[in-house]
Amino acid sequence: MRNQVFVQEHHLLEAVRRNVITEHQMQEVMSISRAMGQSANTPDLSWLTVVQSVVIAGIALGPTIPALERMHRGYAAETVVYSIVAMTGLLAAAHFIRRFGLGKAPAGIAAAGAAMWAWGLGAGIIGTLVYPEAFRNMYDYSSYGSMDYSMRSAHQQLAYLGGDVTMLLAALAIGFASKIPATAASAGIALVGGIVNFTEWYAKASHDSVNKDEATLMLIGATVVVLGIAFGVQRMTRATRFDPAFWLHTVGIFPLGVAGIIMIDREAGMALPWAFAAACVIAAGVYFDRKSFIVAGSAAMLFYLPFGAAEAHAGDMGVGMAFSVSAAMVAVAVLIVRKVYVARAAQGSNDLEQTVWA
Repeated sequence: MRNQVFVQEHHLLEAVRRNVITEHQMQEVMSISRAMGQSANTPDLSWLTVVQSVVIAGIALGPTIPALERMHRGYAAETVVYSIVAMTGLLAAAHFIRRFGLGKAPAGIAAAGAAMWAWGLGAGIIGTLVYPEAFRNMYDYSSYGSMDYSMRSAHQQLAYLGGDVTMLLAALAIGFASKIPATAASAGIALVGGIVNFTEWYAKASHDSVNKDEATLMLIGATVVVLGIAFGVQRMTRATRFDPAFWLHTVGIFPLGVAGIIMIDREAGMALPWAFAAACVIAAGVYFDRKSFIVAGSAAMLFYLPFGAAEAHAGDMGVGMAFSVSAAMVAVAVLIVRKVYVARAAQGSNDLEQTVWA
């Protein structure tokens, strides 16, 4: 049993690259493998990692909403205590999972969750010691006294910004100390949040507000910043197995999707150009060998057209037809992506371990 070797798809791609078999023969072997199903001697236990990851994600992120809601109602000091307890517990869980070999993904999610709870620590401390009026009696406008409401809102945004900075520093510290790349996801979220909160703080301090066009530009700018950092990190860590760039790329692409939702919500006709933008994201994912771009672009293509039809009040039939069109577009995109990667493998010009199909 120990010396058994089981053929996987990236083995077949390597065989195609070395001209041992043809692409057609590879497809035939894959068809036979799918028809035979999983061998009884090799149980597929990958679902265990999925379940563990979902459980850890729920533990890490589930309590955040009620905790932050309490902070908004004037209990910022309690949020600090909750955050310290959550960070300590999640870091201990990450250490326990890694020590006993229970899976890299759950350990990474636990460590990234600990970094995310640092947001509540930073914002809660500022909301307790520096700007306590920013969270006190949130729904009672008469309790602000002579304080201008926009200034109170500006103080609240400064507390949020402090949380972003704390979360960024915690993600960097945990990532470098534990060598867990997933903490880069928390750092990326902190960067996006910092850009958003700084922009909103500047607007509120100027007695202004951020409109939808400005919010779209702000989110596109956040995408550019985070992806720029991701490509820089990718170059610095190219020769190592420590790959935080994957997580930064994954986080960086999503503000662009939120910008698309905002524009479609503003005008239903924007669904088509944003669907084209999603196709461009898929093309960039193929060019740069980034799975996250392809997944995010496909999800956006599947979502934008039905959302645009719903915003245009096209009715159930129109939304259903839009979904069918977008699903067909995603199917075609997947076929094109697969053909490109198989061709690259046959020419020996692609790193098999970084492909979508490896």
